[in-house]
Amino acid sequence: MAGQKDNVIPIQGYHKNRWIVVGDASRFIVYEKHVHRDLHELGRFPNPAAHEKISAIASDQPGRGFSRNRQQKAAGVPRHAYSSEQDPKSHALETVVKTVGEFLNTACAQHKFDEFVLVMDGRLSGILRTNLRKSTLQSLVGSVEKDLAWLEGTDLKSRIEAVIESN
Repeated sequence: MAGQKDNVIPIQGYHKNRWIVVGDASRFIVYEKHVHRDLHELGRFPNPAAHEKISAIASDQPGRGFSRNRQQKAAGVPRHAYSSEQDPKSHALETVVKTVGEFLNTACAQHKFDEFVLVMDGRLSGILRTNLRKSTLQSLVGSVEKDLAWLEGTDLKSRIEAVIESN
């Protein structure tokens, strides 16, 4: 995106309401940060399919259909299997990312934050950005390509604060 900042504005001297969205393939967490306050968790968006086998997610085989071509029907061409354009894990991830995008779009429309930061790998950041409205994207002040979502509790919070303050 033209004019998009790659670095995050430091928290010091900061007086706005900033949200931080941390994510990986298995979950997304949205935090709120005010100056001189600890990070406050606003929402979790888990993706349980991230650690499942594809066979456990896709419970049955794709359906079968008949050819629409008259010549093939006349020649006795058998039915064919429908193919899935997307594997179940990718579909589950996109569903979670879409939910996170809707959450951010709604919050932006309700003026619940002034700006936000993405902390996730570039691929996920790109997928999330495609699910955000233009008005929401205008509130994005930067993104940090770090995978921190696997951390828990105070470890996660301290790493987020360190990353944001260093950029």
